[in-house]
Amino acid sequence: MSNNNNLDPYTAQAQNNDVTPQEKIAGLKEIIKSTETAMLTSRSADGQFHSRAMSPVNPNNVSHKFEEIQHDSHVNVSFLNPTTTSWASFSGKAKVIQDRDEIKKYWSTATSAWFGDLKDGVHKGDSNDPRVALIQVIPDEIRYWYPTKGKVGRAIAIGVDAMTGKTSSPGELRTITSDECLYPAPISNHRANMTEESYQVANLDNMPSSNADRRSSTGIFSMPPEIWSAIFEFSKSMTDDDPLYEEGRIPPKVSFELSASHTCPFFRAVALGTPGLWTSLQINGSCSLEWVSECIGRSGSCWLDIIVEIGEHFPLDVDDLNVMMNLIVPHSRRWRSLSLSSPYEPAHNSIVALLGSSPAPGLRYLSLNVNDVEKPDQNAIDSHVSNPQIFEDGTPRLNFVRLRGLAPHLFRPRLETLETLHLDHIGHIPILYSTFRGVITQSPFLEHLSVYGDIISRNTWPGRADIIQLLKLRSLRVCGVGGEMYSGLLLGIDTPQLESLTLKDAQEEDLDPLWDLNDNTRYPKLTQLIFTNFDFSEVTYKRLCETFQEITLFSVLHSSIAESPLANLLMAGTVVGQNGLFIPWPKLRDVSFSFDGTNKEQELIQNVAEIRKERGCGLSRFLLRICSDDDEEYPEKIEIHNDVVCQYYSGIDMWPHRRTYIDYDDTLFP
Repeated sequence: MSNNNNLDPYTAQAQNNDVTPQEKIAGLKEIIKSTETAMLTSRSADGQFHSRAMSPVNPNNVSHKFEEIQHDSHVNVSFLNPTTTSWASFSGKAKVIQDRDEIKKYWSTATSAWFGDLKDGVHKGDSNDPRVALIQVIPDEIRYWYPTKGKVGRAIAIGVDAMTGKTSSPGELRTITSDECLYPAPISNHRANMTEESYQVANLDNMPSSNADRRSSTGIFSMPPEIWSAIFEFSKSMTDDDPLYEEGRIPPKVSFELSASHTCPFFRAVALGTPGLWTSLQINGSCSLEWVSECIGRSGSCWLDIIVEIGEHFPLDVDDLNVMMNLIVPHSRRWRSLSLSSPYEPAHNSIVALLGSSPAPGLRYLSLNVNDVEKPDQNAIDSHVSNPQIFEDGTPRLNFVRLRGLAPHLFRPRLETLETLHLDHIGHIPILYSTFRGVITQSPFLEHLSVYGDIISRNTWPGRADIIQLLKLRSLRVCGVGGEMYSGLLLGIDTPQLESLTLKDAQEEDLDPLWDLNDNTRYPKLTQLIFTNFDFSEVTYKRLCETFQEITLFSVLHSSIAESPLANLLMAGTVVGQNGLFIPWPKLRDVSFSFDGTNKEQELIQNVAEIRKERGCGLSRFLLRICSDDDEEYPEKIEIHNDVVCQYYSGIDMWPHRRTYIDYDDTLFP
């Protein structure tokens, strides 16, 4: 005989037993707050069940439900939100409360309409009316349904499961047991002898950790502080790299370490005793001298990650800024990352110059954005790229640099060890081609190069006359105002290891010099091609497919599949190119479009998947970019045809691909 799980796969699939009591209670509160009416079910003396709609806090104690509760206190209270389909069912025992003070806590003038004034001087329909009472339900068990998808997402999931014969469960069944109904226990039961003042020293050895002390603790507080310290450090790394915080924006205002240290005395003691939590310093108009000083002190000897933001969006008193700089400069040997944004650098009080004159042997990440400089040093501008303009003592660990605005002209560090380089031209002063060439060739380890804006004067690109060899470059990202940037870089740089190419704002004619070269052997390892904020015609797509033949991943974030000419080309089979017949991107596996949710898009996705499969060059995934507001309306992934899946996502494509850090300063390409 089949067990119950086999006979009821929906319940087995939807039941979630891994949710913490806190999460269960939080989900339940959401449901109750979203409903205005509850159904109270009781049993009469003759055994019949009676249900009635109830406002949660205003029963009439002369109605039949009170008689039934006196006969049998076992009741059920249920809630339903028809919009979200969420529901909750309380099973427990009812208790009638006629305490006037308690009643007044929940009384409202609108409630009197349910009772009415009987004009007898007693039954006035107010909070003192003897008919008014509270019914307190003490639950033995609570079961509820918590939807994990929105209306559109539920419809899609149910439709897909109906077609595929799978069991649909666009949500979770959760059960709060009788023991969990008593959660949370009073905080006094947990580390009752611990006070905030007792453990404000940043040293885990000073925390109570004896076996006797741990036996007196219960639940999560029984774990040793050392374990909690490791958990906190791991949690901080997760929130720091959380993709939900959009890149190109300032980091979240409430940091993990601040939240953890203000949860309870025990967690505060652990947080203060964990130096790795206090390594992030964000210096702007919203921080105080005391906060910066505290973080430096609490961080011990750990590496420091520093963000300095100056300008109208982050107003900061000059004197306060100088004091903060004097706090962090003595710890420059502990700097791991430094990000500085300044709209204007004065000649005699330059923050970049102050920080850049400090020894920083451990610096790995440097991002500088300087819009204007008073009396720029022409000798510095004309200096050879091998001579550092900042950090002259050297930065032997530096592997990431972003230079924006005037920073490429005036604030270059040593570049010999770089793996990732961003050159962002947002001003009006281009750099010489010889300087650009020297900058990008300084490091033999350069793997990722991003160039924004017309950083080189127009008509100065030498084309194939002066080839730049970047033998280890694996990803290139380009955005230009004039078209010379695209052909200048693609023709002027030999990159035999290039795997990923990202282009933004390109026009049809910008790549014509590349087609004129007619060489499909220059990029043997290029497998990823990403377009941002533009699309090409079908003719240009043919040239792309013929020139870059090894593409396995293509992304166009400007067009849907219904708008892009690429869809027809992918279904065309063999086409005629400059060098004869060829199949457009036969190795293509992943393709990404924007997604508007139209029927035409869905039909095209299905057709492209089927036709490519029939021709022996099947796809694996459609990556469909949706608005972040619609995240909950779509399932994470659905299978559409012969192992081809649609995967929905919001946000931006990560660059470099598969990097492991979040880049808040990457504001120009998304």
